Amino acid sequence: MLDNPDARGLLTKGEISLLSEVVSEGRALVIAANKVDAMSTRADVIQMIQEQISTTIPILNGVSIIPISAQNRDGLDMLNETIVKTFTSWDTRLKTSHLNTWLRKATSQQPPPRFAGVKTKRYKAGPLKIKYITQTSTRPPSFALFVNRRVPTADTIPETYFRYLMSSLKKEFGLPPPINIQIAKSKTKK
Repeated sequence: MLDNPDARGLLTKGEISLLSEVVSEGRALVIAANKVDAMSTRADVIQMIQEQISTTIPILNGVSIIPISAQNRDGLDMLNETIVKTFTSWDTRLKTSHLNTWLRKATSQQPPPRFAGVKTKRYKAGPLKIKYITQTSTRPPSFALFVNRRVPTADTIPETYFRYLMSSLKKEFGLPPPINIQIAKSKTKK
């Protein structure tokens, strides 16, 4: 809970550190911004907090921020509803068929960047192809994205395209941040 955000609605270093810890633990998150009744407009405070989160901890883009006043008991019902909704989304297992339908749609709307491929004496690979996706676990929602590379690394998919896929996945299925996506090699047919 953010208690007494300053007049600009900005997070303190301690709060940013706490949010980072929540992300590293892979926990679902709802931010309750307390004492916003003392500020000019709630929407402005929420927007400022969202902007600060997007620059300091981008993986938390899309996190729910609920304005409350604990003293007046204002916003507590909305906070409880959001916590239950977030937990339910965080604990949901998605069907692989739905994930792959989303993946086809996302890659057709914005195709993966074209690479020349990897060529060595022993190995030749053409352009990057994203084959399919499956959910590997819940709490936090974790996924495996299979590509046509023998040894996929974190650099296999450019960071900007990877962020696009994460954002699109969260938006499509209403997943709370953070989510994990691992890059894996697809099985070859023999």
